[in-house]
Amino acid sequence: MSLYIGITILAFDPIINLVIWVGIGVFILNICLLGLILGQRYRYLLIQRQEKIAHAHWMAILVASLAEIPPNLPPIKSRERLIVLTLWNQIYQTIRGEAHDQLDRLGYLLSIHQIARRFLESRQIDRLLLGISTLGNLQEKSAGEKLLKLVKHKNPYVSIAAATALVKINREQSCRLVSNLICDRLDWSLALVVEILSIEGNELLIVQLLNTMPKLTHEKLLRVFRALEVSQKHHLLPLIPQLLHQFANYEEIVSACLRVLAGYKNADHLPIIREYVHHSHASVRVQVANGLSQMGTAADEFRLISLLSDSEWWVRYRAAQGLARLPLMTLNRLEQIQLQQGDRYARDILTQVIAEIKLTSSP
Repeated sequence: MSLYIGITILAFDPIINLVIWVGIGVFILNICLLGLILGQRYRYLLIQRQEKIAHAHWMAILVASLAEIPPNLPPIKSRERLIVLTLWNQIYQTIRGEAHDQLDRLGYLLSIHQIARRFLESRQIDRLLLGISTLGNLQEKSAGEKLLKLVKHKNPYVSIAAATALVKINREQSCRLVSNLICDRLDWSLALVVEILSIEGNELLIVQLLNTMPKLTHEKLLRVFRALEVSQKHHLLPLIPQLLHQFANYEEIVSACLRVLAGYKNADHLPIIREYVHHSHASVRVQVANGLSQMGTAADEFRLISLLSDSEWWVRYRAAQGLARLPLMTLNRLEQIQLQQGDRYARDILTQVIAEIKLTSSP
């Protein structure tokens, strides 16, 4: 009887009923969430499998088209657009010469240029960059107006990609604009600036930059100088005497100029390098020691000896290496110079370099 009464009370207690129904609801919700997770996982695996199939399918078509374009090209499905444009650009970057023309023809047959133009309207940065790169590689002149707007984009990667595409499409018309952007957009990656300057047939842009450099602030000049040093070093040589005179108070620029001169190992540059042997900044003296190490003569022995007592370790080390590399310098002569030094740092650095020489020459 008491059990019956207890069950009756449980059945009609609203709080207990609420707890029971909440428990049932939570259980059903968990089942639904599990089903949703499993469904999403299945969808992800299905999409991944479809992408893998599409990747292999279009890779085969693109590679085969480098030799001969197939007569019946399949249309690009909407879900394959990103894959096809990515593959097309990857292959384009790895080939040269006539293969480019073949890939261009294939691109127009597949209407890749139209897909790329639609990508220019995308808010997704990866699609936008892919569209810009594709149109640049295709040298699609009809995209010029849109690309001119994109070079002002606040995202530095978008703006520099648009500038690169403009250079590929029309070097003559874009050189002044791109030159100004390289100088002014300090947020542009230096590595990507080097890529622009390395584009084949880009002499007009290089000349424009060289003409602009003496008018720049030292900060902008140093940035442009470094980009040209990596990609077009030989163009800098005629400008270096002017830069050394105009920016004599900026050690970073002086150091960069001497680094370029030293890199050419031309004895004609020695008089310029020798002028800076007692410069007040260590970064400049290091480049002097490097230059004399690369192409110094016996007449530079006393200059290098004077640098052995420098306050900066790197200057002393490069000077000691330079002494060891001078023409007709022998190990005995180097040891004599060491004994003649009254400065402890000079003796120590020569001890290190002499030990390195003995180590490398020992069997």
